Amino acid sequence: MDSETPASDQLQLLRSLVAEDANYCCPDETSPITRSVHLARLRSHFEKCHICPHRNDLEQFSPEVQRNLKSWWERSRPQQTQFTDGFRGLIHNEFERSELRIILNGFMESLWSDWIQRDDQILVTQPKVVIGHDLHGFSFEMTAVAIQCLAEQGCQVIDIGNATTASTSFLVDQTRSEAGLYLSTGVESSQVGGVDLYRRGGMPLSAESLHAIHKLGEISSNRQARKSGGVIPFAGRAIYHEVLQKYYEQIVPEQMLILSSNQTLIDILRVLKESSQGSFQPELIPVDLERQLIVNQTDWLKSGLTSLEFESVCLINGDGQAIYFYDSNGEKIPALEILDQFVRQHHAHQTPGLILGEEYQSRISYDQRFSNAQIRYRQSLRENFAQGMRTSKSHYGLDAHERYWFAGHRPVCDGIVTVGKVLQSGGLKR
Repeated sequence: MDSETPASDQLQLLRSLVAEDANYCCPDETSPITRSVHLARLRSHFEKCHICPHRNDLEQFSPEVQRNLKSWWERSRPQQTQFTDGFRGLIHNEFERSELRIILNGFMESLWSDWIQRDDQILVTQPKVVIGHDLHGFSFEMTAVAIQCLAEQGCQVIDIGNATTASTSFLVDQTRSEAGLYLSTGVESSQVGGVDLYRRGGMPLSAESLHAIHKLGEISSNRQARKSGGVIPFAGRAIYHEVLQKYYEQIVPEQMLILSSNQTLIDILRVLKESSQGSFQPELIPVDLERQLIVNQTDWLKSGLTSLEFESVCLINGDGQAIYFYDSNGEKIPALEILDQFVRQHHAHQTPGLILGEEYQSRISYDQRFSNAQIRYRQSLRENFAQGMRTSKSHYGLDAHERYWFAGHRPVCDGIVTVGKVLQSGGLKR
């Protein structure tokens, strides 16, 4: 009996043999879980399994259980928004490497079809494609996949590094590239990633154009070029900064608080602040609670501004384009009021041309501020607005997402430009 292992030691040994490392973590949870708990949650149709990157870890289950789980995922699949103003999907599941390659296959097939029909393509042997990304780790991963895919298909890739939606569009035009991509994560939700596409001149693609590209990508294989394309790092931010400077000349000084979840955008504004010689001195705060602020913005801003002395507040969406303004009391300033400020400042003696989202049509008919304006209405998609601004004589645009558009050599939709335009037109002091 003495040679036998005591019962307590046997129990401890058994526990050590069956013990599992807690190597899994459910989305939006902080405490790790074991593989057994992970599998149990999968089998019980746990809600968060929809967005789990390991949801296909099914080899422990019978074929019947696997079919049941896959059928459940398909039936309760969340609504996608991937064909609105860019491709969007849940990271690791709907938007992952194979999906990105489908998108790029279709995009490059379309690009090459146009390229070989151009008269000037002999002057440049390979089409140039600009690629930028935000600072999220998943975006870096997908950017590496995109660069490899583009180079394999014979494109000369211009890597501009971390950027914004607007700066990517600008640099597509500035470098005279055939196309551009901007990869981002967390703009609409922490679990959603995506890619925005641009064609020549920095023109964005939306909805129907994206549907056509995706469909083309599903039926076409990789176009393997005889000569692989190269990758050129390009420090385009300095050029972008230089262009932005003109929007911050002769501005009205104002104590402004600017909030955004886009760290790259905050960094660009900080450079403008340092070079403004005192005229542009906002308080810049990167925030992670942007969507909560938008949902409950009035209460949050009112409580936060009681002890602060800001004359206005600006909240720039994570996409760097949509922008919301508030007065010193935390009351939201209507977008049409901001638009009217632009019109009155720059077109006092001429009839302005405006492009508005279709959602504004019923309100504008009763708004005397725009009674003399030539107004056109468009669906609130970036491609529709960019094309409308380019082909019409419109000076300004405003879509339903509170993205402001400005006429120029290339239609501009940029939250940083909008802030400068507001300050040039008199600011928001009330």
